[in-house]
Amino acid sequence: MRNIVRNPARATTRRVLAIHSAFGAVFLTTLFFFGVLHTRPGLILVAIHAVSALCLAIDTAVSLYYFKKIELAVGPKSFFLFFIIGGYTWEMLRAGAAEAEFRVGKVRVRALPFPQLDVESIIRTRGAEQALKVVERAEQKAQSDAQEAKSRERREAKRLREAAELLQAGIALGIPESEMRSLTEGSLDCARNAIAKKKRGNELLERAGRYCCTDVIQRLVKNGYLDEADAMLVKVDAIIGKARMVGIEERVRRLISADDLSSAENTVAEAEEQRAFELMREAHEQRISALPEHRRPRAREILNGLDGKRSNVREFRKALHELEQALAR
Repeated sequence: MRNIVRNPARATTRRVLAIHSAFGAVFLTTLFFFGVLHTRPGLILVAIHAVSALCLAIDTAVSLYYFKKIELAVGPKSFFLFFIIGGYTWEMLRAGAAEAEFRVGKVRVRALPFPQLDVESIIRTRGAEQALKVVERAEQKAQSDAQEAKSRERREAKRLREAAELLQAGIALGIPESEMRSLTEGSLDCARNAIAKKKRGNELLERAGRYCCTDVIQRLVKNGYLDEADAMLVKVDAIIGKARMVGIEERVRRLISADDLSSAENTVAEAEEQRAFELMREAHEQRISALPEHRRPRAREILNGLDGKRSNVREFRKALHELEQALAR
């Protein structure tokens, strides 16, 4: 509330009236005891002091009336300081009271959405200024709560949209609808993980179809062993690649489709060993052909002795060493 300009003359007048009324109460009492009060001068003094007391009483009552209204706006104040020392005129007090009522009314209107605050009690005990601060804090909290509620609604709407999308995606991949509904109602992360696993399983089965080992991979995928299925497909791919290089791809594919991966590996290993032996034999045949005529029979005899021997046995290595010596002479 705006400051009201003080009036020193008004304060002086009120002090004079208060002193005069107090002095009159004592002085008239003294005259009563001395029996002078019923005389003509005594009656004149009684009238003078009665008028003074009446003026002071009227001034006090009017000022107190306006002061009580102003007090609702500014909070509890000392009426003595406001009335005697402040020196405000009735016009000033009336203007201040009108402004105070306006401010209190605004606070009451703003407090209507918050009946739990008991604003009337705050206005009476602490003033409208403090009540306004309480209302402002309530408004800020209400605004914050409203924003949080909207955020929750947006998050929930987003979650429902994602849940619907995940539900359709999971069903399209072949996951039972009841299972997908249970997952989406619980945790969307679990639903995403289930979809990701299903996609990966389908990809593994698709790869397995190219290698004719769908049954084996399907058992692993069904039991949730996706990493093991992936590792097996990598291994199968390597075996088929090696088999293609040695010309036995179809044979190896039949073994793999029969879930005989061990036999497929052994067959490839044997074919690779045989291929390596053939390449080694061709290389040595070329070297033998370059030898003098009288040295060729012995070298070819040693080379023929390598036929049928495994390259990892001692006799093979010994014969190969003899062949190298025969070629080196």
